Amino acid sequence: MTKVYAMLCAGMMTLALSACSGTNYVMHTNDGRTIVTQGKPSTDDETGMIKYEDASGAQQQINRSDVKEMTALDN
Repeated sequence: MTKVYAMLCAGMMTLALSACSGTNYVMHTNDGRTIVTQGKPSTDDETGMIKYEDASGAQQQINRSDVKEMTALDN
């Protein structure tokens, strides 16, 4: 019975961790850069900036008008 419980707990922890990782996105800018984000970027309508977390985990911002295309990466 304890093996079943341990396997159930391990499975639930795996699902919880994979759900937290979220989908990564790729942004292509007007000047040709490609930016990979961790999670979905958010847009601040008041400032016109897109806020995102870059591949190294740092919080970044880019002007919405500088982004040509944004798509989700397939995992």
